[in-house]
Amino acid sequence: MKKITIISQYWEPDMNGDVVRLKNYIGLLLKLGFEITLITAIPNYLTYKRKEAKVGIEKRERLKIIRLWMPKLVHKGLASRLILYLSFMIFASLPTLIYARKSYIWAFSQRVFSTLAALPAKLLFRVKLYSDITDIWPEALINTDYASEDSLFYKMGRFIAKIAYRSSDKILVLSEDMKKQIANRYGLDPKRVFVLENFMPSREIDLPNMNGELRVLYYGNLGKNYDFDAIIELAKELKREKIKFIIIGSGEMEYEIIENIKRNGLTNVEFINRMLEEAKLKAFVKDAQVLILPMRHQVIEDVSFPTKLIDYLHSGRVILYIGNGYCLRLINGHKAGIGLDKFEKEKLVDFLRTLSNNAEMIKEYATNAKRLAEEMFSEMNATAKIKILFQ
Repeated sequence: MKKITIISQYWEPDMNGDVVRLKNYIGLLLKLGFEITLITAIPNYLTYKRKEAKVGIEKRERLKIIRLWMPKLVHKGLASRLILYLSFMIFASLPTLIYARKSYIWAFSQRVFSTLAALPAKLLFRVKLYSDITDIWPEALINTDYASEDSLFYKMGRFIAKIAYRSSDKILVLSEDMKKQIANRYGLDPKRVFVLENFMPSREIDLPNMNGELRVLYYGNLGKNYDFDAIIELAKELKREKIKFIIIGSGEMEYEIIENIKRNGLTNVEFINRMLEEAKLKAFVKDAQVLILPMRHQVIEDVSFPTKLIDYLHSGRVILYIGNGYCLRLINGHKAGIGLDKFEKEKLVDFLRTLSNNAEMIKEYATNAKRLAEEMFSEMNATAKIKILFQ
Protein backbone atom coordinates (compact mmCIF):
# COMPACT_ATOMS: atom_id res chain seq x y z
CA MET A 1 0.00 0.00 0.00
CA LYS A 2 1.48 3.35 -1.05
CA LYS A 3 1.64 6.09 1.55
CA ILE A 4 1.31 9.82 1.01
CA THR A 5 1.89 12.60 3.53
CA ILE A 6 -0.02 15.73 2.54
CA ILE A 7 0.82 19.14 3.98
CA SER A 8 -2.03 21.62 3.74
CA GLN A 9 -2.66 24.65 5.91
CA TYR A 10 -6.35 24.51 4.98
CA TRP A 11 -8.82 21.69 5.47
CA GLU A 12 -12.47 21.34 6.41
CA PRO A 13 -14.36 23.11 7.95
CA ASP A 14 -12.35 25.90 6.28
CA MET A 15 -13.43 26.10 2.66
CA ASN A 16 -11.69 27.64 -0.33
CA GLY A 17 -10.52 26.47 -3.74
CA ASP A 18 -7.53 24.60 -2.32
CA VAL A 19 -9.72 22.66 0.10
CA VAL A 20 -12.13 21.68 -2.69
CA ARG A 21 -9.23 20.41 -4.82
CA LEU A 22 -7.64 18.58 -1.90
CA LYS A 23 -10.92 17.01 -0.75
CA ASN A 24 -11.60 15.64 -4.22
CA TYR A 25 -8.10 14.20 -4.59
CA ILE A 26 -8.03 12.67 -1.11
CA GLY A 27 -11.31 10.94 -1.92
CA LEU A 28 -9.82 9.64 -5.15
CA LEU A 29 -6.58 8.48 -3.49
CA LEU A 30 -8.54 6.58 -0.85
CA LYS A 31 -10.56 4.88 -3.59
CA LEU A 32 -7.28 3.79 -5.18
CA GLY A 33 -6.08 2.24 -1.91
CA PHE A 34 -3.55 4.83 -0.72
CA GLU A 35 -2.85 5.45 2.96
CA ILE A 36 -2.82 9.17 3.73
CA THR A 37 -1.50 11.33 6.56
CA LEU A 38 -2.82 14.89 6.33
CA ILE A 39 -0.88 17.51 8.27
CA THR A 40 -3.08 20.56 8.58
CA ALA A 41 -4.06 23.38 10.93
CA ILE A 42 -7.02 24.12 13.11
CA PRO A 43 -9.47 26.30 11.13
CA ASN A 44 -7.82 29.61 10.30
CA TYR A 45 -9.37 30.85 7.05
CA LEU A 46 -11.67 33.87 6.90
CA THR A 47 -14.84 32.45 8.52
CA TYR A 48 -12.72 31.32 11.46
CA LYS A 49 -14.28 28.30 13.18
CA ARG A 50 -11.70 27.38 15.81
CA LYS A 51 -14.27 25.60 17.99
CA GLU A 52 -15.04 23.07 15.27
CA ALA A 53 -11.66 21.32 15.50
CA LYS A 54 -8.99 20.80 18.17
CA VAL A 55 -5.25 20.31 18.08
CA GLY A 56 -4.52 16.60 17.91
CA ILE A 57 -4.89 13.50 15.75
CA GLU A 58 -8.07 12.27 14.12
CA LYS A 59 -8.09 8.77 12.62
CA ARG A 60 -10.32 7.52 9.84
CA GLU A 61 -9.97 4.51 7.58
CA ARG A 62 -6.56 4.95 5.85
CA LEU A 63 -6.70 8.68 6.62
CA LYS A 64 -4.94 10.25 9.61
CA ILE A 65 -5.51 13.98 10.17
CA ILE A 66 -3.02 15.87 12.34
CA ARG A 67 -4.28 19.29 13.47
CA LEU A 68 -1.73 21.95 14.43
CA TRP A 69 -2.21 25.12 16.46
CA MET A 70 -2.33 28.46 14.65
CA PRO A 71 -2.30 32.09 15.85
CA LYS A 72 -5.74 33.63 16.27
CA LEU A 73 -5.58 36.01 13.31
CA VAL A 74 -8.16 36.83 10.68
CA HIS A 75 -7.00 35.71 7.25
CA LYS A 76 -7.05 39.23 5.83
CA GLY A 77 -4.33 41.58 4.66
CA LEU A 78 -0.76 40.75 3.74
CA ALA A 79 0.82 40.94 7.22
CA SER A 80 -1.69 38.59 8.89
CA ARG A 81 -1.48 36.15 5.99
CA LEU A 82 2.31 35.99 6.16
CA ILE A 83 2.24 35.34 9.91
CA LEU A 84 -0.23 32.50 9.37
CA TYR A 85 1.76 31.04 6.45
CA LEU A 86 5.08 31.18 8.30
CA SER A 87 3.54 29.78 11.49
CA PHE A 88 2.15 26.78 9.67
CA MET A 89 5.43 26.23 7.81
CA ILE A 90 7.33 26.07 11.10
CA PHE A 91 4.76 23.96 12.98
CA ALA A 92 4.32 21.49 10.10
CA SER A 93 8.03 20.71 9.75
CA LEU A 94 8.26 18.42 12.82
CA PRO A 95 5.25 16.15 12.15
CA THR A 96 6.41 15.89 8.53
CA LEU A 97 9.74 14.56 9.79
CA ILE A 98 7.90 12.04 11.96
CA TYR A 99 5.34 10.77 9.45
CA ALA A 100 6.87 11.21 5.99
CA ARG A 101 9.85 8.86 6.25
CA LYS A 102 8.41 6.12 4.01
CA SER A 103 5.94 8.06 1.92
CA TYR A 104 5.56 10.55 -0.86
CA ILE A 105 5.15 14.13 0.32
CA TRP A 106 2.49 16.21 -1.41
CA ALA A 107 2.97 19.85 -0.37
CA PHE A 108 -0.38 21.51 -0.86
CA SER A 109 -1.49 24.85 0.54
CA GLN A 110 -0.20 27.34 1.38
CA ARG A 111 1.90 27.26 -1.77
CA VAL A 112 5.68 27.41 -1.35
CA PHE A 113 5.45 27.54 2.46
CA SER A 114 4.22 23.94 2.64
CA THR A 115 7.05 22.93 0.32
CA LEU A 116 9.58 24.59 2.63
CA ALA A 117 8.01 22.76 5.59
CA ALA A 118 8.74 19.49 3.78
CA LEU A 119 12.40 20.21 2.92
CA PRO A 120 13.94 18.80 6.15
CA ALA A 121 12.16 15.48 5.61
CA LYS A 122 13.14 15.37 1.95
CA LEU A 123 16.80 16.06 2.70
CA LEU A 124 16.99 13.55 5.55
CA PHE A 125 14.96 10.68 4.10
CA ARG A 126 15.30 11.25 0.34
CA VAL A 127 11.54 10.97 -0.13
CA LYS A 128 9.88 12.33 -3.25
CA LEU A 129 8.41 15.80 -2.84
CA TYR A 130 5.57 17.00 -5.05
CA SER A 131 4.57 20.67 -4.82
CA ASP A 132 0.99 21.55 -5.70
CA ILE A 133 0.95 25.04 -7.23
CA THR A 134 -2.58 26.28 -7.82
CA ASP A 135 -1.23 29.85 -7.98
CA ILE A 136 2.29 30.61 -9.19
CA TRP A 137 3.62 32.54 -6.21
CA PRO A 138 4.65 35.35 -5.81
CA GLU A 139 3.49 36.32 -9.33
CA ALA A 140 -0.14 35.84 -8.25
CA LEU A 141 0.34 38.63 -5.69
CA ILE A 142 0.86 41.13 -8.50
CA ASN A 143 -2.54 40.28 -9.96
CA THR A 144 -4.24 41.04 -6.62
CA ASP A 145 -2.24 44.24 -5.95
CA TYR A 146 -0.45 42.81 -2.93
CA ALA A 147 2.93 43.42 -4.58
CA SER A 148 4.62 45.03 -7.58
CA GLU A 149 7.39 43.50 -9.69
CA ASP A 150 9.95 46.07 -8.56
CA SER A 151 9.17 45.75 -4.83
CA LEU A 152 11.62 44.19 -2.36
CA PHE A 153 8.85 41.92 -1.08
CA TYR A 154 8.28 40.46 -4.55
CA LYS A 155 12.01 39.93 -5.12
CA MET A 156 12.33 38.13 -1.78
CA GLY A 157 9.29 36.03 -2.71
CA ARG A 158 10.94 35.07 -5.99
CA PHE A 159 14.07 33.96 -4.13
CA ILE A 160 12.03 31.78 -1.75
CA ALA A 161 9.94 30.39 -4.61
CA LYS A 162 13.06 29.37 -6.54
CA ILE A 163 14.24 27.32 -3.57
CA ALA A 164 10.85 25.64 -3.25
CA TYR A 165 10.34 24.93 -6.94
CA ARG A 166 13.87 23.70 -7.62
CA SER A 167 13.81 21.45 -4.53
CA SER A 168 10.66 19.66 -5.68
CA ASP A 169 10.78 16.38 -7.59
CA LYS A 170 7.53 17.31 -9.34
CA ILE A 171 5.59 20.56 -9.56
CA LEU A 172 1.88 20.05 -10.10
CA VAL A 173 -0.02 22.80 -11.93
CA LEU A 174 -3.56 23.17 -13.27
CA SER A 175 -3.08 23.77 -17.01
CA GLU A 176 -0.57 23.60 -19.84
CA ASP A 177 -0.43 27.40 -19.84
CA MET A 178 0.56 27.44 -16.15
CA LYS A 179 3.19 24.80 -16.93
CA LYS A 180 4.76 27.05 -19.57
CA GLN A 181 4.66 30.05 -17.23
CA ILE A 182 6.36 28.41 -14.27
CA ALA A 183 8.94 26.56 -16.40
CA ASN A 184 9.92 29.74 -18.26
CA ARG A 185 9.89 32.06 -15.24
CA TYR A 186 11.95 29.78 -13.00
CA GLY A 187 14.15 27.99 -15.52
CA LEU A 188 12.66 24.58 -14.77
CA ASP A 189 12.85 21.46 -16.90
CA PRO A 190 9.30 21.13 -18.32
CA LYS A 191 9.49 17.37 -17.64
CA ARG A 192 9.42 18.14 -13.89
CA VAL A 193 6.18 20.11 -14.25
CA PHE A 194 3.09 17.89 -14.32
CA VAL A 195 -0.39 19.10 -15.26
CA LEU A 196 -2.92 17.75 -12.76
CA GLU A 197 -6.20 19.50 -13.49
CA ASN A 198 -8.91 20.09 -10.96
CA PHE A 199 -11.84 17.72 -11.22
CA MET A 200 -15.24 17.21 -9.69
CA PRO A 201 -16.96 13.87 -9.09
CA SER A 202 -19.63 13.31 -11.74
CA ARG A 203 -23.13 14.35 -10.73
CA GLU A 204 -26.51 14.46 -12.37
CA ILE A 205 -28.01 17.93 -12.59
CA ASP A 206 -30.99 18.94 -14.68
CA LEU A 207 -30.39 21.56 -17.34
CA PRO A 208 -31.66 25.01 -16.35
CA ASN A 209 -35.22 26.13 -16.99
CA MET A 210 -36.71 29.61 -17.12
CA ASN A 211 -38.68 30.33 -13.95
CA GLY A 212 -40.08 33.71 -14.90
CA GLU A 213 -36.79 35.53 -14.33
CA LEU A 214 -33.16 35.08 -15.26
CA ARG A 215 -31.04 34.31 -12.21
CA VAL A 216 -27.30 35.08 -12.29
CA LEU A 217 -25.38 33.45 -9.43
CA TYR A 218 -21.91 33.83 -7.91
CA TYR A 219 -20.85 31.63 -5.00
CA GLY A 220 -17.56 31.11 -3.22
CA ASN A 221 -14.74 33.16 -1.73
CA LEU A 222 -15.22 36.94 -1.72
CA GLY A 223 -11.55 37.65 -2.32
CA LYS A 224 -9.60 40.46 -3.98
CA ASN A 225 -8.97 38.38 -7.09
CA TYR A 226 -12.63 38.80 -8.09
CA ASP A 227 -14.25 41.92 -9.56
CA PHE A 228 -17.56 42.23 -7.71
CA ASP A 229 -18.02 45.77 -9.02
CA ALA A 230 -18.82 44.14 -12.37
CA ILE A 231 -21.84 42.36 -10.85
CA ILE A 232 -23.01 45.60 -9.22
CA GLU A 233 -22.73 47.50 -12.51
CA LEU A 234 -24.76 44.87 -14.36
CA ALA A 235 -27.39 44.88 -11.62
CA LYS A 236 -27.67 48.69 -11.82
CA GLU A 237 -28.24 48.55 -15.56
CA LEU A 238 -30.79 45.72 -15.38
CA LYS A 239 -32.67 46.61 -12.21
CA ARG A 240 -35.96 47.21 -14.05
CA GLU A 241 -35.90 43.84 -15.81
CA LYS A 242 -36.67 40.28 -14.75
CA ILE A 243 -33.04 39.51 -14.03
CA LYS A 244 -31.84 38.80 -10.50
CA PHE A 245 -28.26 38.60 -9.20
CA ILE A 246 -27.29 36.41 -6.23
CA ILE A 247 -23.93 36.54 -4.41
CA ILE A 248 -23.19 33.84 -1.83
CA GLY A 249 -19.97 33.59 0.15
CA SER A 250 -17.61 35.10 2.68
CA GLY A 251 -14.29 36.91 2.50
CA GLU A 252 -12.46 40.19 2.74
CA MET A 253 -14.58 41.96 0.08
CA GLU A 254 -17.79 41.34 2.02
CA TYR A 255 -18.14 44.83 3.52
CA GLU A 256 -17.49 46.56 0.19
CA ILE A 257 -20.16 44.45 -1.53
CA ILE A 258 -22.73 45.25 1.16
CA GLU A 259 -21.97 48.97 0.91
CA ASN A 260 -22.23 48.92 -2.89
CA ILE A 261 -25.63 47.24 -2.78
CA LYS A 262 -26.94 49.73 -0.20
CA ARG A 263 -25.45 52.78 -1.91
CA ASN A 264 -27.08 51.90 -5.23
CA GLY A 265 -30.39 50.76 -3.74
CA LEU A 266 -30.25 47.45 -5.60
CA THR A 267 -33.30 45.33 -4.85
CA ASN A 268 -32.37 42.91 -7.64
CA VAL A 269 -29.23 41.71 -5.79
CA GLU A 270 -29.52 39.09 -3.06
CA PHE A 271 -26.40 38.82 -0.89
CA ILE A 272 -25.89 35.91 1.50
CA ASN A 273 -22.66 36.63 3.39
CA ARG A 274 -21.80 33.11 4.46
CA MET A 275 -21.04 29.77 2.89
CA LEU A 276 -24.12 27.57 2.70
CA GLU A 277 -24.47 23.89 3.42
CA GLU A 278 -24.14 21.78 0.29
CA ALA A 279 -27.87 20.99 -0.01
CA LYS A 280 -28.88 24.65 0.30
CA LEU A 281 -26.26 25.77 -2.21
CA LYS A 282 -27.44 23.13 -4.69
CA ALA A 283 -30.93 24.62 -4.50
CA PHE A 284 -29.59 28.03 -5.54
CA VAL A 285 -27.56 26.49 -8.38
CA LYS A 286 -30.60 24.55 -9.57
CA ASP A 287 -32.67 27.74 -9.77
CA ALA A 288 -29.96 29.69 -11.61
CA GLN A 289 -29.45 29.79 -15.35
CA VAL A 290 -26.15 31.71 -15.35
CA LEU A 291 -23.05 31.32 -13.17
CA ILE A 292 -20.84 34.40 -13.21
CA LEU A 293 -17.08 34.42 -12.59
CA PRO A 294 -15.75 38.02 -12.70
CA MET A 295 -11.97 37.82 -12.33
CA ARG A 296 -9.70 40.79 -11.89
CA HIS A 297 -7.52 41.39 -14.94
CA GLN A 298 -4.33 39.33 -14.71
CA VAL A 299 -1.28 41.51 -15.19
CA ILE A 300 0.61 38.23 -15.60
CA GLU A 301 -1.58 35.73 -17.42
CA ASP A 302 -2.12 32.13 -16.37
CA VAL A 303 -0.41 32.13 -13.01
CA SER A 304 -3.61 30.69 -11.53
CA PHE A 305 -6.77 28.83 -12.50
CA PRO A 306 -9.98 29.32 -10.47
CA THR A 307 -11.20 26.01 -9.01
CA LYS A 308 -14.69 27.45 -9.03
CA LEU A 309 -14.80 27.33 -12.83
CA ILE A 310 -14.65 23.52 -12.78
CA ASP A 311 -17.53 23.38 -10.32
CA TYR A 312 -19.47 25.84 -12.47
CA LEU A 313 -18.95 23.74 -15.61
CA HIS A 314 -20.05 20.52 -13.90
CA SER A 315 -23.21 22.32 -12.75
CA GLY A 316 -24.35 22.55 -16.36
CA ARG A 317 -25.14 26.25 -16.42
CA VAL A 318 -24.35 29.13 -18.77
CA ILE A 319 -20.93 30.53 -17.82
CA LEU A 320 -20.34 34.28 -17.80
CA TYR A 321 -16.57 34.71 -17.47
CA ILE A 322 -14.66 37.98 -17.23
CA GLY A 323 -10.89 37.60 -17.33
CA ASN A 324 -7.97 36.93 -19.64
CA GLY A 325 -5.81 33.93 -20.38
CA TYR A 326 -6.52 30.24 -20.70
CA CYS A 327 -9.95 30.25 -19.02
CA LEU A 328 -11.21 32.86 -21.46
CA ARG A 329 -10.13 30.76 -24.43
CA LEU A 330 -11.64 27.66 -22.84
CA ILE A 331 -15.12 29.15 -22.36
CA ASN A 332 -15.32 30.76 -25.78
CA GLY A 333 -13.68 27.87 -27.61
CA HIS A 334 -16.24 25.38 -26.28
CA LYS A 335 -19.18 27.80 -26.44
CA ALA A 336 -19.96 27.22 -22.77
CA GLY A 337 -21.20 30.78 -22.34
CA ILE A 338 -19.61 34.16 -22.92
CA GLY A 339 -16.07 35.16 -22.01
CA LEU A 340 -14.65 38.68 -22.16
CA ASP A 341 -11.09 39.72 -21.36
CA LYS A 342 -12.38 42.84 -19.60
CA PHE A 343 -15.65 44.15 -18.26
CA GLU A 344 -17.75 45.48 -21.15
CA LYS A 345 -21.09 46.47 -19.70
CA GLU A 346 -23.02 46.92 -22.95
CA LYS A 347 -22.02 43.52 -24.35
CA LEU A 348 -22.90 41.72 -21.13
CA VAL A 349 -26.19 43.56 -20.70
CA ASP A 350 -27.17 42.63 -24.26
CA PHE A 351 -26.14 39.02 -23.66
CA LEU A 352 -28.21 38.72 -20.49
CA ARG A 353 -31.23 40.37 -22.09
CA THR A 354 -31.02 37.93 -25.00
CA LEU A 355 -30.72 34.96 -22.65
CA SER A 356 -33.71 36.05 -20.60
CA ASN A 357 -35.92 35.58 -23.68
CA ASN A 358 -34.31 32.48 -25.16
CA ALA A 359 -34.63 29.18 -23.26
CA GLU A 360 -33.09 27.20 -26.13
CA MET A 361 -29.97 29.37 -26.09
CA ILE A 362 -29.63 28.78 -22.35
CA LYS A 363 -29.85 25.02 -22.79
CA GLU A 364 -27.33 25.02 -25.64
CA TYR A 365 -24.68 26.89 -23.65
CA ALA A 366 -25.41 24.82 -20.51
CA THR A 367 -25.09 21.55 -22.44
CA ASN A 368 -21.74 22.67 -23.85
CA ALA A 369 -20.51 23.58 -20.36
CA LYS A 370 -21.42 20.15 -18.98
CA ARG A 371 -19.80 18.42 -21.96
CA LEU A 372 -16.58 20.40 -21.46
CA ALA A 373 -16.49 19.40 -17.78
CA GLU A 374 -16.89 15.72 -18.60
CA GLU A 375 -14.28 15.79 -21.36
CA MET A 376 -11.52 17.68 -19.56
CA PHE A 377 -12.20 17.74 -15.80
CA SER A 378 -13.59 14.31 -15.00
CA GLU A 379 -12.75 11.82 -12.26
CA MET A 380 -11.71 9.32 -14.93
CA ASN A 381 -9.06 11.70 -16.30
CA ALA A 382 -7.85 12.53 -12.78
CA THR A 383 -7.56 8.82 -11.91
CA ALA A 384 -5.39 8.15 -14.97
CA LYS A 385 -3.06 11.02 -14.07
CA ILE A 386 -2.76 9.99 -10.40
CA LYS A 387 -1.70 6.51 -11.50
CA ILE A 388 1.02 8.03 -13.68
CA LEU A 389 2.16 10.39 -10.94
CA PHE A 390 2.47 7.73 -8.22
CA GLN A 391 3.38 4.71 -10.39
